Order: sequence, then structure tokens, then C-alpha cells
Amino acid sequence: MQPIYDSYIEADATMGEFFGGAIDYIQTLESAKRYGEQAIRIGYMISKHQRLGGAIFTVSEPLEKMLADTGLKNNIPVKFFTPPHRVSYIEFCPAERRETFRLSTYAGGGTNISEGCYLQEKKVDKLPLMTREAREALQLDPQQGARILDIGITVSPLNNQELAGVGTKIAIDTVDNFTLYIQDEAEPLADVLERHFEFYNQRALNSGAKNGIADRDLFKSRTTEIFSYLTKVLMYLYIEKKARYTVNEASELEERIQKVAEKKRSKLEKQLNRVYDRIVIGPKSYTPLAERIASQGAAKGTKRPHFRSGYFGIRWKGTGQAKLPELVRVDETIVNEQMLKDADAPTRRDYEIR
Repeated sequence: MQPIYDSYIEADATMGEFFGGAIDYIQTLESAKRYGEQAIRIGYMISKHQRLGGAIFTVSEPLEKMLADTGLKNNIPVKFFTPPHRVSYIEFCPAERRETFRLSTYAGGGTNISEGCYLQEKKVDKLPLMTREAREALQLDPQQGARILDIGITVSPLNNQELAGVGTKIAIDTVDNFTLYIQDEAEPLADVLERHFEFYNQRALNSGAKNGIADRDLFKSRTTEIFSYLTKVLMYLYIEKKARYTVNEASELEERIQKVAEKKRSKLEKQLNRVYDRIVIGPKSYTPLAERIASQGAAKGTKRPHFRSGYFGIRWKGTGQAKLPELVRVDETIVNEQMLKDADAPTRRDYEIR
């Protein structure tokens, strides 16, 4: 499979472009029962990440607590749902905490650990070819460009100690794939996700999927929770670009291997399967927002960081009898954004509640 992957990776093909261009080859593999569609999708996404040197971003435990403490929701514009690099992987929590991580996926009658997700982004000047039914369901304009985001949520069985244990590499038991087609960056993310969920669900039904309604609803609710968490992580990366540090376990071990005697290399090379380079994001410690707001004398009613949509409002101009109403546009904003940077809570002069 690797040679066919390589040619499409070199062309920066999306998952859809890969499947569309290599359909005959893929069908040959499927008919020979050598590979299934899911295995081919997983292979392409992983190969693309590795071939293009995608970075791994690991959410620190303090950042996980901070994000849970915010008021950020899926009502943010989809423009904020942007990966830090064109090809990257977001590890939802450190490897040693995977088994206790609060988010999980549900598929095939079982619960799985949500480890993280691949994000592979491409911007095109014109929408790729797709069926009329797909365009209409996803509300896409064939004459407009789009931002295409291939997403692969990696999961492993909840009781798999070997794959989810301390210090292991990102376990790839399976990958839940989604592709988002984005044309209006101002549209609420929740609307984009709902439209795509409905499309993929209907496509599964049309293909004869046997999952019951209860299973599909549970899968959707669990996956929506994961997207909500991912939204907060990407929003944080959009705002805070300093609170991060690198852990180069794999690179440092490879350098060490080159320096040791031949007879010692075998043991060290086996360790390479259990380590990986990553960028850890988030503060090294975290104080709950309520405590920070109370201790810093912030204005009464100060709220947790959240997104506020733009709106039109009336502002009065002038004084006395000459006072006149004026319709003004209040821009969208991330309220109390600085608190996501672990900065001080806003004072009364810094923030006005409207």
C-alpha cells in the first residue's frame, strides 16, 4: 500500500481525493480481501502524518482542568476550529492518564478510549467534485473554495492494558474518520458539525449499516463531546502560543543509539516503540477560575472565558435633551481571553459587562 499512498501524499491529496483517485486500486484490494476500507483510511492518514513530519501536541493535565473550567462552547465561529499546523495530532491527555480520561467513544457495541485525533487541513480555490446529493446535504457551493479538514479520532479498547499503559506510543487500534468542508468561516461550529453528522449518518444508513438508532445516537453524543473538547483545545492554541514545551524522547533516544556499541543497540531500539516526540501545551499548574476571580478583586459578575457573538445594539450619544440613539455594531469577541493565558482576572476598568 505504501507506494500508492506516497504519490497522493506528495500531491497533498485529502482523504476524499485519495479515495476518488485510487478507487480502482482500492476496490481491487477490497475484493481480494487484503484490506478493508477502514484499514486503508487509517493507513493513509497515519502515512501522511509521518511522511509530512506532523507534530504531536499533548494536552497537559492543568490545561485539561482549565478548559473544563471555561464557558467555551461549540457556538464559536468555525474559523477558530483550525489546527496549529497543516498536519498535526492532538493527544487529548498524557499517555499515562488515558485509561482514566473522561471522554470515550462508542462503536460496535463497545466503549473505547479516546486517545486523540489527527488533523489534516487543505485549502482549495474550488470545491472538489462530489455528488449533487452530498453538496446539497452539506450546503456547499460548487463554485466557491473551501477549507477541507480531515479528522481521525484514534481509539483503543477500554480494557487494553498493553496499548493504553504508561509510556506507550499512541495506540492505533482504529480511527473514526470525518471530513469537514468549510466555506463560511463565520458560521457557528455547532451548525457545521450537525450538518456533517447528519450527512454521514444518512450515508451509513444508505449503505446498509446495521447499527440500531440507540447505538447511532450514543456514538453521536460521545463524538460531539469529543469535538467540544477538541474545540476548546484548538481555541486555546489559537490564543496562547507561549505556554508549551517540547519533550524529545524519541529524538534523544535515537541520538543515544548512534553513540552506543553495536551489542547495546538492540535493547535501546526496542525502547523506541514506547517513546515519541511531542509538544506539551498548557500551564504547568492551574488555579480554578472562581478562586482567581475572588482573590484578584475582579468586577462583580466577572464571567469565565467564553465566546460572545457580534450583535447590533443601541448606544446613546450626546447629553441631556440632545441625547440621541444610535445603532452600532458590537464585534464578536472572546470575553476574558487573558484568563486562558493564565493571566490575572480582569479588573472593572478592563471589562464592561454589556
